[in-house]
Amino acid sequence: MKFKRLSFLFVFVLVLNTFFASFAFADENPKPNLAALGDSITFGLYLEAGQVQASPNAFPSLIAGGKFNVSNFGVPGLTSSQLLAGFDADPRVKPALQSANVITLNIGNNDIMLAADLKKIIENQTPVDPIELLPKVTAAATQLGVNLQAIVGKIRQQNQTAPIILYNLYNPFGEGDDEFLASLHNIGELLIPSVNANVIAPFGNKLGIYVADAYSAFNGHQAQYVFAPPIDLIHPTLDGQRALAALADRILAALAPKDFDIELSANPTEPTQGPVTVTVSTTAEEVLAMKWLDGEKTVADFEDAGTAITDNQFQVTENGKYTVYVLNGQGIEKVSVIEINNIVEAPKDFDIELTPSTTVPTTEPVTITVSTTATEVTQMRWLAGDKVHEDFYDGAGTDINDNQFQVTENGKYTVFVRDGQGLRKVKVIEITNITAEKPEDPTTPDPGDGGDDPTPPGDNGGDNPTPPGDNGGDDGSGSSPGPTDKGGKLPVTATPIYNYMAVGIALILAGLAAMKIQQVRRRINI
Repeated sequence: MKFKRLSFLFVFVLVLNTFFASFAFADENPKPNLAALGDSITFGLYLEAGQVQASPNAFPSLIAGGKFNVSNFGVPGLTSSQLLAGFDADPRVKPALQSANVITLNIGNNDIMLAADLKKIIENQTPVDPIELLPKVTAAATQLGVNLQAIVGKIRQQNQTAPIILYNLYNPFGEGDDEFLASLHNIGELLIPSVNANVIAPFGNKLGIYVADAYSAFNGHQAQYVFAPPIDLIHPTLDGQRALAALADRILAALAPKDFDIELSANPTEPTQGPVTVTVSTTAEEVLAMKWLDGEKTVADFEDAGTAITDNQFQVTENGKYTVYVLNGQGIEKVSVIEINNIVEAPKDFDIELTPSTTVPTTEPVTITVSTTATEVTQMRWLAGDKVHEDFYDGAGTDINDNQFQVTENGKYTVFVRDGQGLRKVKVIEITNITAEKPEDPTTPDPGDGGDDPTPPGDNGGDNPTPPGDNGGDDGSGSSPGPTDKGGKLPVTATPIYNYMAVGIALILAGLAAMKIQQVRRRINI
């Protein structure tokens, strides 16, 4: 939605840059146009002597320091009904309205004064009961409202975009010591605020119509802003005209497009799997539209596109540039771009496999080989015991080189692996096959130690005893010393098997002898 792009406010970019700038107009830059509709106040009555045309000092010519080309259609004594009828009577009005960048409307004063017969009251200078005036003034105010509605309709037929500055009524009579003037002041206070509130103020709620509060500007300043006798009691002085022009200046200044900023922030900013929330902050006082598009875009790209932003936030799930569009209440459109680059893919899981070099009992260290499906390994360490990956924080553990490490004791061992995505995993292996070294065999007693089968003197205990004087070498040269020459000890090769056999035979023989003796005894006894 473009809000019809508020084209009449767009005009003010040119208008206000022109008449509030510190530099003068260049010849090639024409002044903006102002059309002024109204009565003798718009005309500037009594500002100069012998006036036959609108005064150059009337408020329409003073707006923005005189930087407008003014078409002043103020007519002294004009009522709202006469203004309405004059649209078709004066051929200058419609073209002036069509080309106007700003339109002022100051009408209704004569409607109320005629209904109250104010001219007669002033001429007679006799106090009047304001209650008696209420029915006539109420009827005139009602008709004024109807006429204003029609007048605004006529204006919009010729110009749909220019702002209309509608002045409300001011009380020309100030408070004073004079009894008659005090009564006029009271009459004004009874009638004028009601007309302003019930008839004129509601127009301020209509698009493109702005009410200038002349009543508040003049209240308490009538002595300075309104002529005094013998000139007049109703019309503004030059200071009063300036005050009316200042009201228009303030309205135009408020309508001037004010630049604003757009700030975009992302959360989170550290790597994340997404989504990322983009928050929009703006200094625009009123936001009519706020949208976003992916990519780096311009204002024109949002003409009929874009996703509406609610609560000043939206979420994105992919890296890239995103453009935010803001339209403020004055018709200014701006865009701002943010780039998101911290969304990462979800880490891909990987496996760890631990393989011992052997599973059979061994007295040697066991080598554990680490295999992993991780595509990139940034850390690989091990610790003794059953651990979790937090146990490896702060550099704990021993680095594993070439995917292998050795252990010398049974027990559980934990391997920690971190891949290039930051994913951490551990794997535990238990080693149970490392055994203690085997003890040496028992030593056979040496000859002469009281054993069962001592080796005879000169016998070396082997199956092929060395003859006396033979050193056991290959030849009898004696050049190759034997073990005894070195003082070494021959290995023990004797066994008790022959002793056992001899004892067994002896027992058998003894048994046979006992049996024979028993047989002999039996025969004798017989």
